[in-house]
Amino acid sequence: MANDRPDSLIATLKAIGEFTLIVFGIIGIAVEVFHEQGLLKQLINKLIDGAFASSLLTIMVSIAVIILGKIWYDKAFQKAENANALGNFLMRAMMLLGAYFMYLFITTGSFKS
Repeated sequence: MANDRPDSLIATLKAIGEFTLIVFGIIGIAVEVFHEQGLLKQLINKLIDGAFASSLLTIMVSIAVIILGKIWYDKAFQKAENANALGNFLMRAMMLLGAYFMYLFITTGSFKS
């Protein structure tokens, strides 16, 4: 039978705080990636510059890094409790980023440092 008891005020405020930090983290990451001199534009410029240099070596190293990352991920998170820990870690990391971007927004009025 379902428990019809409402959440306490503290649990509700904690959930609202976590949600707010995660939203600030998502907004901050989006600003960092998509602004005029953001990470996406820098990545595209580096890829264009690197296309004329040693693109074959870059492709081979990228493929090797992806394969090694996949092997590490499969070994580290093959158990269910480890996969749950990964989700908790990523949520806490996003909340930490949210706290950083909230601090930037409060002190500078912008998500940019």
